[in-house]
Formats: sequence, structure tokens, C-alpha cells
Amino acid sequence: MNAQCECARVSGSDIKVEVKVPTEAVVGSSVELICEWRLFGGNGLYSVKWYKDEHEFFRYMPESEQRILMFSQPGVNIEMKTRESKI
Repeated sequence: MNAQCECARVSGSDIKVEVKVPTEAVVGSSVELICEWRLFGGNGLYSVKWYKDEHEFFRYMPESEQRILMFSQPGVNIEMKTRESKI
């Protein structure tokens, strides 16, 4: 599986992103994908998006009316585990 996390910032901000994805997994097993960000200055975070094989399956937009969106993607089942400081 090719997994990717993309974080977008509001202009005027600097952002540091750390993505934690297992290097190996057993087919059919669960894995935890973590995207941590830290903003420096500016107005804040615009979005965090996760992709599998170039297809978006998860979007977080803190200023949107619907903050979390999930998109159907074969082979992806999302179990939300939030961290109070992030989402």
C-alpha cells in the first residue's frame, strides 16, 4: 500500500509535519497511520489529507462546517482514534 499524508497551512505559517506509517504489515491486518503537525506563526492549519494509491480517503479541515470527511476507498477501513490536541 502506498499511503501519503498532506498538510496544508494558511499563508503566513510555517509547518513541520511528521508522518508515521509502518514499513511492513500483514495483509488484512490493521495498521495505525499518524500525521503529526506543528505550526509556527501565521493563521493556522488549513487541512490534513490522507491518500492511498493517489486516492483521498480522509480529510480534516478544522475551520470547515464538516471538519472530518471520509471517502470510500477499497482496502481502507477507518477507525477514528483522536488525540485531543490534534482533532
